[in-house]
Amino acid sequence: MAHQNESIGKWFSIIHRYNMMYKSRSFRPYDLGARQLDFLSALYQKDGISQDEFYYADQWNRSRNAAYYRF
Repeated sequence: MAHQNESIGKWFSIIHRYNMMYKSRSFRPYDLGARQLDFLSALYQKDGISQDEFYYADQWNRSRNAAYYRF
């Protein structure tokens, strides 16, 4: 069990990081990264979503997305 002075946020961060690493490794043969998978998943879940809706929901800005989503 975690010590009393440790933040639960630290553990969420560790789990998130390992999840991203797992997704990146699993889809490496398809040349897809973890963030690209998140983007494709959002498109699958809400067909026809606009870029503005995606940016607002994901709280990313366009320049950051452009760097991640170059296919």
